[in-house]
Amino acid sequence: MTPQRRLRDTHRPGAPEHVVAFEAQVAELGRVLRRTNSFTRAAAQWLGRPISYRLVGQERRSLAVPDARALSVPIGTLALHRWGFVSAQIDADPVTGSRRAVATVVAEVRSAVLEDQVDDAARQALSRGDVPLGEVFTPAPVERVTRAVERLDDVDEFGSRVLRVSAILLVSGCRVAAVQEVAYRQLLEHAADGGRESG
Repeated sequence: MTPQRRLRDTHRPGAPEHVVAFEAQVAELGRVLRRTNSFTRAAAQWLGRPISYRLVGQERRSLAVPDARALSVPIGTLALHRWGFVSAQIDADPVTGSRRAVATVVAEVRSAVLEDQVDDAARQALSRGDVPLGEVFTPAPVERVTRAVERLDDVDEFGSRVLRVSAILLVSGCRVAAVQEVAYRQLLEHAADGGRESG
């Protein structure tokens, strides 16, 4: 299995039943994240519980070439790069029925924001750092356009990474941010009602 590939049907003949079921769930999560207008809202609905966002850091530096092209700006354009994690309170030991819950990282989120394309209120929200990007631009109309959904199969300090989603955000019709989210296996394993997005 390659570390990274485009999301596709993985129901191979002869695959163990649990592998088929897991890959079907991965595919369903991929469909949910492809069509959502807010990653954090989709994650909360998938889990059926509140989630929290923690900013790890942010800095101003030049856009990577793919992001510059996606945002239709010159290569080398400066942007505010943010990275952080989405977590949820998840039962520590569901097998034994323990009610103790711990904050569990379910996704990594990164973004590159064109600050000169947003208003003062959004810039102030960005400077606070504790506001998820999807909420920074409220109440302006925000549209999320998915660029790619890729299957991952690797591990880092927070667990197994299963999906990477790349998208751009448009605010009032203008491209203002390139975003990338990585979903961990924990997000799949604790899905509520099969993880289907409501609404």
